[in-house]
Amino acid sequence: MMWRWNINSWDYEQCSWCREIRQKYHLRFKIAEKLGLNEEVIQKFDELKDYALCPLHKELTVHPAYAKSLRKFKVTCEEHYELAEEPAIVFEWWSNKNDYKAVLLTGSKCIDFYKNGNFVATLTNHNLIAELLTLLSRDELEMIENFLKEEEEKEEVKEFC
Repeated sequence: MMWRWNINSWDYEQCSWCREIRQKYHLRFKIAEKLGLNEEVIQKFDELKDYALCPLHKELTVHPAYAKSLRKFKVTCEEHYELAEEPAIVFEWWSNKNDYKAVLLTGSKCIDFYKNGNFVATLTNHNLIAELLTLLSRDELEMIENFLKEEEEKEEVKEFC
């Protein structure tokens, strides 16, 4: 099953979906208090109103910027990314326990997100791409620019033939 999530930030504090989920738990907390539900339920809602996360951020335990600061981050360009028959820019980061991969398919402009080699979701918000690009060095940015230029030239040759 393909999941398309409109996540707007790699940072859970900036994620509008996480914020919406926490707001709902805040309302549940207030209602549970007013109804006089048992303390266990009230306490659970109290915790979740401050810490609940969307499905992506439940999976993402290491922010890409943090991984980059620890030199546990790399970006590569691939002409034909695995199953997708299109070029891709692959952002990878890792921790001691998890490996993450955000595969930007250049044709569709979507990110396929993987955790430990398992597909999690297709992310469609371009802010995520922008956030990843801001992490890159000049050399990495130039590598991507050259890759995109080469891919564009290949497309022009195909169209010409």
